[in-house]
Amino acid sequence: MDISLLLFIIMIPYGLTTEHFDERLVIFANFTDELILPLPAHLLHEIKNVFWKKETEQIAVVFGTLPSINPLYSEIIEISYSGSLIIKPLNWEDGEEYSAEIILNNSSMKTISYQVKANYQRYTLHKNDPRILSATVGEDLILPLENEIIEHTAIEEIDWLTERWVFFATTKVDGQIRFPENIYYGGLSSTSNGSLIFKKVTKDDEGVYRACIYSCKGEVEEQLYHVRIIVPALENHFEKSTTSASTPFTGTVKIVLFLICMLICSIVYTIYLSLRRKKKETIYSQSLEETQTFRNPKECEKSLEKINPA
Repeated sequence: MDISLLLFIIMIPYGLTTEHFDERLVIFANFTDELILPLPAHLLHEIKNVFWKKETEQIAVVFGTLPSINPLYSEIIEISYSGSLIIKPLNWEDGEEYSAEIILNNSSMKTISYQVKANYQRYTLHKNDPRILSATVGEDLILPLENEIIEHTAIEEIDWLTERWVFFATTKVDGQIRFPENIYYGGLSSTSNGSLIFKKVTKDDEGVYRACIYSCKGEVEEQLYHVRIIVPALENHFEKSTTSASTPFTGTVKIVLFLICMLICSIVYTIYLSLRRKKKETIYSQSLEETQTFRNPKECEKSLEKINPA
């Protein structure tokens, strides 16, 4: 067994688990650059052991001047002569928190935190205007690469970012895709030439996106996309509202006129019934008076005397 691997296994239990940091450093670096996480210069002659961690995982141990690296990271990191950690060409997954737990010769301990942040500002702006793309909610949308920007065979990889430079995916011309956050995994995929696919788009996918294209010669070019998402239900509702709004009073006027006609007819009919009732009452009263006259004995006698005088 390799002595450095054996040393690493032996020293793992001695790694400290404290969350207290004596010093916190923020390190900015560009992708593909080599990054060094330095140990404090004033402690270099007092250092006995160093335990390097990535988040909570032990990745290297320095015992005196003898380094031992976790086999899982042997191709990614190195240890300098002074015990500092060297991250080989920085990758998207290297932008995390590292810590160095330092044991001094007097058995005291110092803990330093390194927050590694990838710098995306080295991307160059593309001179062309954004390419406008649209899709309906629920459809798949492809952000295609333009071959004339960088020759297809010369493309190394493509970084995908939002308008405000938030990195969310990397694609390659062989169809591979990787993500810095699992949240994006289910909604994105890649074509065989490195173009980005949004699966079943929603209104939240609308906005501006950047494709930062790296060439094997070190060139970086940017392509912009302006994505518009169409919501069919809202459009139909808008069209119906527009059609109704074009003749807003037609239906209302018809209803009002109909009610007025009904009211007038009702009033006329009521007046007609009232006049007819009064006429009937008058005729009935006259008939009743005549009938009562003939039924009065005295009046009847007088009437008879006029008709038949003695």
